[in-house]
Amino acid sequence: MRTNKCNGKTAKGEKCDSTNLVSDCGYYCSRHWRQSPEVKRKREEARAEEKIKEKIAKLQQSIQKGDEESGDTSERSHSTAKSNSTSQKQQKEAQTEQRHDAESKPESEPESVNKVLKRFQLAVNEARRDAREKVKSECAKQYVTMEDYNVVKDELLTLKAEMAAKQVFYDKLDAQLEKLGSLQAHADRVNLDYFTLRGSYELLKKAGLEKDKQIAQLDKEVADLTEKLG
Repeated sequence: MRTNKCNGKTAKGEKCDSTNLVSDCGYYCSRHWRQSPEVKRKREEARAEEKIKEKIAKLQQSIQKGDEESGDTSERSHSTAKSNSTSQKQQKEAQTEQRHDAESKPESEPESVNKVLKRFQLAVNEARRDAREKVKSECAKQYVTMEDYNVVKDELLTLKAEMAAKQVFYDKLDAQLEKLGSLQAHADRVNLDYFTLRGSYELLKKAGLEKDKQIAQLDKEVADLTEKLG
């Protein structure tokens, strides 16, 4: 692939112009540097590192958020326990009042009090059940967070394996490019030898033609002398 002119120098120390191949340039000039496999590999590694950093940051945020929600859950559980204790205390007070009222009121009135107490007990049980479900939900969120961590961990291991495989490929490519440079230098030497031999051949051919002309001229003179001597 031929390139445009630039102000860099080739591996041979010559100015890089439009007649130089990228392999001849050696990736030393500014224009060809971006085409270097090494630079491309570094750019890909930088992008992979950025992706890894982003995933780690998201994972840390998720874990931190889970810890905060867990703290809120413990606070809510403590508040629920405190509320249940208060409810039990109120229930005992209501039962005490019920006994006092039963002693001073007709027999039909405790039935309505029992209904109220029953409704109150049902409400307390429902509140406890909601609190338990809330705690289970928060625990489930924490478990999902661990699953996300394992997924990210697997992705990181996969990226690491892919980067190692690419590194092996780039090493092989560098070796091939180095071999190609050696072959190019050998081809240049062979090409120079060919043109040198071609020039020598042309000179010898020209000298041979001159000799042929001289021989033809001598043959003609000999023929003329032979004819005169007859």
